Amino acid sequence: MGMSNFPYRKLGELCTILSSKRIFAKEYIESGVPFYRSKEIIQKHNGEKINTELFISDERFSEIESKYGVPKENDMLMTSVGTLGVAYVVSGEDHFYFKDGNLTWYKDFSSELNSKYLFYLFDSELGKDLIKSVAIGSSQSALTIDGMKNLEVPCPDICIQEKIVKLLKTYDSLIENNNRRIAILEEMAQKLYREWFVHFRFPGHENVKMMESEMGLIPEGWAVSPASAIGQIVGGGTPSTKNESYFTKDGIPWLCPRDFSREETKYIARGQKDITEEGYKSSGAKMMPAGSIVFSSRAPIGYTAIAINPLCTNQGFKSIVPNNDVSSEYVYYYLKNNLPLIDGYASGSTFKEISSAQMKLVPFLVPSVDVMFGFERISAGLGKKTYNLQQKNTNLRKTRDLLLSRLISGDIDVSELDIPIKEG
Repeated sequence: MGMSNFPYRKLGELCTILSSKRIFAKEYIESGVPFYRSKEIIQKHNGEKINTELFISDERFSEIESKYGVPKENDMLMTSVGTLGVAYVVSGEDHFYFKDGNLTWYKDFSSELNSKYLFYLFDSELGKDLIKSVAIGSSQSALTIDGMKNLEVPCPDICIQEKIVKLLKTYDSLIENNNRRIAILEEMAQKLYREWFVHFRFPGHENVKMMESEMGLIPEGWAVSPASAIGQIVGGGTPSTKNESYFTKDGIPWLCPRDFSREETKYIARGQKDITEEGYKSSGAKMMPAGSIVFSSRAPIGYTAIAINPLCTNQGFKSIVPNNDVSSEYVYYYLKNNLPLIDGYASGSTFKEISSAQMKLVPFLVPSVDVMFGFERISAGLGKKTYNLQQKNTNLRKTRDLLLSRLISGDIDVSELDIPIKEG
């Protein structure tokens, strides 16, 4: 385990660590105050949209708030079962309650510990090692409140902590700003797709008759075809995880659904792990060319991206390699906009999955080549800007993570840096 040059202190001496008042399943309602588990806190950590389906009543929330308290601005919550150590610092706009056991609540921070510094500490490799050192359980790891209270963490002077937070927040703010710009570009492309292919108001639509199809009225000259007619459906495979020589940092790009969970990505080049030539040959993974549309077929169905270079995937995908006369951009947006239709072809009791045979049957609206590639020209232009912003974010994250580890270890001395530490 790495060490820090800063003095270490027991975490329980610097803040209050506790769980929540238990909420029972019978208390869940369809709308009200959102109820977060690990899943939602991970989404918050990653800056994703929250998609909780659990709520408790305003009355119950108010009762808990007055008797026991609820998470307030600058308190921190951290995942404590299964996926350990993913933290989120509560903002002033947040209004939610959370599940006991799954999450640990850090509050009443002393003047010697900044909650945002603690957040960054646990986001660093050193922090992750510290968490592993107090985790219990073999089948499912967990953190105990006592374990966290007794955990010794590097604790520099509060001014140093605030300077570290300010430096790292600069990077996070740039990433957030780029994500907002990506969202605007994506919404422009989505609106264009809906205008042309849902409302049929494409250039020249006034002169095109409508005709009956299995999808209802569609423009003359367009068709409805199964996915198997628009391209090749390709599955994937995973080399044995017991053989370390099958995985590498710089080999054949290989994707898992979890590579998509961090944030929405329209274009993808590789996942967190590559596989070796030997690993590729040992698995059912299949190489696909640039322009293929990767589509997750289980847990969950619907992660979608366009491959920027040749790559392969694990078995959690049923991807499409489009025919030459079919636009990658069009297929990408068609899949994104027709998830309920595709979901209807999936089966399975524990979790739904779509097989290759089922994926081949999914009906596609196939526009005329002129309209399809007219859309591609505009969409790809927006997409180029999206990809450039994605690349900037990748580089910002690498720099931030490198800086994070050096700041937390004390290798970079920020004491002499003139950084205004009051939030402006």
